[in-house]
Amino acid sequence: MMRHGILVLVLLAIGAGALWVGERGARAIERLLLERAAHGLSVIGLDWARLRADGLRLELHGRAPDAEARDLALETARATTPFAAVTDHATVSLAPPPAREPVVIELMRNGPGVTMTGRFHGGAMRARLVDRLKAVAPKLELRDLTGTNAAPPGADWGPELAMAVEAVTRLPDAYVRIEPGLVRVEGLAADETQREKLTESLLARAGDGVRLTLNLRQPARVAVPFAFAAVGDASGEIRAELCHARDAEEAVRLESALGRLGVAPGERRCVVALGGPPGAWVDAVEAGLAALESVPAGRFRLEYRTAMLDALPHDSGAGLESARAVLAESLPEGYALAGVAEARTPSTRERGALYRLRARRAADGARVRGLVPNETARRMVETYAEAQLGTVEAQVTEAASATGAPAGWEPAVLVALDALGRVAEGEVAVRPGRIRVSGQVEAPAEAGRIHRRAVREAPEGYAVETALTVDLPARAAAATPTAARCVRLLNDVMGERPIGFAPGEAVFEPGSDAALDRLSVILGRCPGTRIEIGGHTDSRGAEDLNQRLSRLRAEAVLDALIARGVPLAQLAARGYGEDVPVASNDTETGRAKNRRIGFKALECRTRQAAC
Repeated sequence: MMRHGILVLVLLAIGAGALWVGERGARAIERLLLERAAHGLSVIGLDWARLRADGLRLELHGRAPDAEARDLALETARATTPFAAVTDHATVSLAPPPAREPVVIELMRNGPGVTMTGRFHGGAMRARLVDRLKAVAPKLELRDLTGTNAAPPGADWGPELAMAVEAVTRLPDAYVRIEPGLVRVEGLAADETQREKLTESLLARAGDGVRLTLNLRQPARVAVPFAFAAVGDASGEIRAELCHARDAEEAVRLESALGRLGVAPGERRCVVALGGPPGAWVDAVEAGLAALESVPAGRFRLEYRTAMLDALPHDSGAGLESARAVLAESLPEGYALAGVAEARTPSTRERGALYRLRARRAADGARVRGLVPNETARRMVETYAEAQLGTVEAQVTEAASATGAPAGWEPAVLVALDALGRVAEGEVAVRPGRIRVSGQVEAPAEAGRIHRRAVREAPEGYAVETALTVDLPARAAAATPTAARCVRLLNDVMGERPIGFAPGEAVFEPGSDAALDRLSVILGRCPGTRIEIGGHTDSRGAEDLNQRLSRLRAEAVLDALIARGVPLAQLAARGYGEDVPVASNDTETGRAKNRRIGFKALECRTRQAAC
């Protein structure tokens, strides 16, 4: 019995030892699996993955950033532990869908065919547009080259499609581009009536929610007769009755000529047409307008290459014959005055009454036109005009004879040009016995100086009339404001449209550029004042973090203003954190007011009384 007991004990000891050795071996295998798999995952940077071993079974846990990262982790674990069974217990974060471009649709029509390109939001939107096109114009040939992967438009989407359908079905030659809130239409309208009706209809469809850009042209038509006509009444007012031009450039020149005579913008529209005569059409029109301006009342008409100048009914026709004689001589080659079979030389008195000179100075340049006795006078006038006005477009005509020039004509012209050189924008008109100066000056005292100088220098027999104005609002806007006003203007901008930042960051939100642009303009008018940009937060969050965030936001504004041309020496940035509230931090409204950018004046760089 003793022997049997000893044998049992020996067998139990051997079993326990084997069990201990087996468990230790299993743990060693698990460690080996974990180490090899973890090393493989760390090499490729998959630090989100966690591993758990159970014998020869390896489990993958953790939250993968995407499905591709999860699959890569599984492949790596299986490759590094080929003799283990790897099971997947990981989860995958749902990545946001990729950003999609907004809706953009382009329709190009050329006769019976329409080609569509761009991208819709889904097939339903495309089908809706195609159905509308077929319903309105069933014979249109549609070629669809569009996609359907655009982002959804806003809630106010809708009028754009209807506007595109109307434009492309009513214009035989058209280009239409639609985006959310924007429709652009270019095309060829059959006539002015169609152009106006389509414009009115599209504007009505657009309402307040869609911005409409229109460029509707009209095909050039043959004008029979190709003509220009204008009337001048007894009050001196001239109005255009008919104006044809051979191309767009001539139309602009003719409209400018009418504008210099005081014709209102709405009454001086010139139509581009076919059938015009060869030669200097604009010069012939300008010669006729000069003659029309010299008579008390009359009508000038130019048909093809034949000019007519007549008195109005019930008018005495005073000076008409003199004006006709000068016009016959002034018309360019190839043009003739009706009713003048044998051109006669105007008398000295007739020619003197027709001498005129006008000069205009504006932001886009200066122009001088008129009649001078000879080439020497012409060169003198052009040279003096350039000296006073800069680059000048000169249309100064030489008379056939100097005997008709009125006394003091050339000195009067120089006096007028000298006066025009002293105004910012304006016009002078010289006729026998009178000099008239109109325009804008920078200060009331300057208007008086110009008038007195012109009166003093004018030749004997010439009356001087001035009509000079001062643009006081513009002058006030251009003046350098005080330091206090600079700060008030800057803070007013922040009150109207605060600069927005991403939560917890010093990164501008979209839409902040407009406010920054306005701030840079104001600072450009305050060159002598140093401005502090102060960043402020509400009381939420740690105090030291608020202090740092407010400083970073103030520095971001400073950097943006420097990028817009504001000198660094004019600016300083400071973060106040939550220390200077302007409202209670107990309410969301108050906290919103405390999250702000503010401005205040530091010492002035110049010794200004306002500082």
